Amino acid sequence: MARKQQELAWVAAGQALTLGIGFLSIKILTGMMGVAAYGQLMLGVSIAALISLFIYGPLGQAATRFYSVCRARGDLGGYIQAFRTIHTRLLKALMLPAFAVAAASSLVIEGIWPYLVAAAILYAAVSGINHGFISMFGGMRRRAVVAVHQAAESAARLSGAVLMMLLAGISPAAALVGYGAGSLLVLGSLSRVAGTSNGLVHVQQLPPPASGNANTEEQALYEEIRRYVLPFLVWAAIGYAFLHGDRWMLQGVRGPEAVGAYVAIYQIGSALPNALIAIISQYLEPLVFERFEAADNAERQRDGMALIRKATLYIGLFLTLIVSLAATWSAEITGFVTTPEFTRHAGLLAWIVAATGLIGLGQILTIQGLAMRRPSAYIGPKAVAAGVLLGAAFFGATQRGAEGVAMALTAAGTVYLVSVLAVNTRLSRYEPS
Repeated sequence: MARKQQELAWVAAGQALTLGIGFLSIKILTGMMGVAAYGQLMLGVSIAALISLFIYGPLGQAATRFYSVCRARGDLGGYIQAFRTIHTRLLKALMLPAFAVAAASSLVIEGIWPYLVAAAILYAAVSGINHGFISMFGGMRRRAVVAVHQAAESAARLSGAVLMMLLAGISPAAALVGYGAGSLLVLGSLSRVAGTSNGLVHVQQLPPPASGNANTEEQALYEEIRRYVLPFLVWAAIGYAFLHGDRWMLQGVRGPEAVGAYVAIYQIGSALPNALIAIISQYLEPLVFERFEAADNAERQRDGMALIRKATLYIGLFLTLIVSLAATWSAEITGFVTTPEFTRHAGLLAWIVAATGLIGLGQILTIQGLAMRRPSAYIGPKAVAAGVLLGAAFFGATQRGAEGVAMALTAAGTVYLVSVLAVNTRLSRYEPS
C-alpha cells in the first residue's frame, strides 16, 4: 500500500506541475502573440498532433501495454530492442519525406504555413520519441521519472518558444521551433536516464539467445505489437477528427482569430479534467494490465475491472463540481489566465469543462478493453462521436461561432461516453468467471 500511495503522489505532483506550467504558458504566449498568431500556433500544434496520433500515440500505448507482457515472459531485452528498432526506423522514414513536402508546399503556398508545417514536423518527431520513453517508464511504474520529465518538457517548451520569439520575432513558426528545441533537451535527459536505469542496463547486458530462437522470438513480438497497434491507426484517423476537427472547422468558417480565442479557452477549461484523467490513467493502467496478465487468476482480473469502475465514479462526481464552478466563475478564471481580449469568450468555459470531462470519463473506461487487448472495440464509439462533432461543429460555427463549436464538443463527448459504456457492457460478457 505504501508503494501505491507513493506512486499516486508522484503522478499527482507531476500533473499538478504540468497544469501550473500550462496555465503560465497560456498567460505568457497569449500576451506575447495576440489572438490570431496564437490561433495559428495552435493549428501548428494540431498538425504535429496528426503525426503523433498516427505514429507515436499508438506506439506509446504499445510500450505501456507490452512492458507487463514481456516482463511476465522474462523477455524485457526483446521489449527494449523492439521499440528501439521501431523508433529508429520511424525517425529515418519520417524526416526526409516530411521536410520535402514542407519545402514543396512553400513553392505554392504563401505566408507562414510552409514554415509552420516544417516546425510542426520537427516538434512531432522529438516529442513523439519522448512520449515513447515516458510510456516505457510508465509501464515500469517509474513514476518519479515520468512526473519530472512531463513537467520539465512543459517548462522547456514554454522557455524555448519565448526565447525563439525574442530572437526571431513574434511568429507561430518560431514558437513551434522553440517547442521542438525544448522537447529535444528533455529527450537528452530521458535517454540518459534510460541508459543508466538498473533494470534496462541489466537486460541490455544479458547474453543474447541463440540466433535462430532470437529471430523467431523477435519476429513474434513485432507481430504482436503490429496487431495491437493497427486498430490504433484507424482510431487515430477518427481520433484526430474528434480531438482537432473543432479548431479546423472554426478556421474554415470563422478564421484564425476565432481559433485563437476558442483554443485559449479550451486549454483553460480542459486543463483540470485532462490532468485528473492523466493522473488516473497513468496510475491505473499498469496496475490493471498487471492484473490481466496474472496467469489464470480470474479474481485479480475482476479486481482490475472494479478499479476502473470505482475511478470512473469518483471522477464523475468531481467533474460535476468543477463544471458548476466554471459556470459561476468563468469570467474571473479566464481573465486571470489570459489577456482582456480573450475574456469576452469566457462563456465557452463551462461547455469546454463539461465536454472534456465526458470525453475523459470515456477514456478511463477504455482501459478495460485495452487490458483485454481489444483496442479495436472502441473504433466505433470514436467514429460516431467524431461524426457528431464535425456535423454539429459546422452548424455551430456557422450559427454561433466558437460557442457553437463548444456546444458541439459537449454533444460529441456525451455520445462518446454512452457508446463506450455500451461497448464495455458487451466486453463484460468475456469477463473471467
